[in-house]
Amino acid sequence: TIARAAAAGHRVVLIIAIGIVLLTIFPPHLGAGAQTRAMLHDLQLALKNYGIEYDAWPDSQRPDAQFVVARGSLLRNLLGKKTKANPRAIAFAEFAQATKGTGGLRNDNNNEPHLVDEWGGDVFVGFDAGNSMLAWPPRMKKTPQTVPDSIAIFSCGPDGIPGNEDDVTNWRR
Repeated sequence: TIARAAAAGHRVVLIIAIGIVLLTIFPPHLGAGAQTRAMLHDLQLALKNYGIEYDAWPDSQRPDAQFVVARGSLLRNLLGKKTKANPRAIAFAEFAQATKGTGGLRNDNNNEPHLVDEWGGDVFVGFDAGNSMLAWPPRMKKTPQTVPDSIAIFSCGPDGIPGNEDDVTNWRR
């Protein structure tokens, strides 16, 4: 009976080892949008930290509650570049380089930083300095939703069309 118990224990250890190897080779799929959702969260934290440091939004020339693409001066001000809006050159964010199938930072045709989602689409940012519940998103045909934050960030998801259920946002899980 001791020999049988030892053999059974070895089988259990072998099954666990095989499971670990399989998980290493084939990691579990976290679901579409998980990587983009994490990137939006990082962008939101960077924007809030910038706001705390400088008591302004990093691209304050924009009208209140207007959505802009996360690129150019908005990102330069967050990435630690010395600019008029970030004179101390503080790096509020660091994003991985975008590759096929992953979102992140890439340079556009004008060699400007540009944040894209995992499908290669734009990331949009809206500021509402008055905290009056920003309406979302632009070009939406349905009744706009309200965002319970002063910063709204979204990607149009895999279909590239704003305002439907596959959009990835910083306020809806």
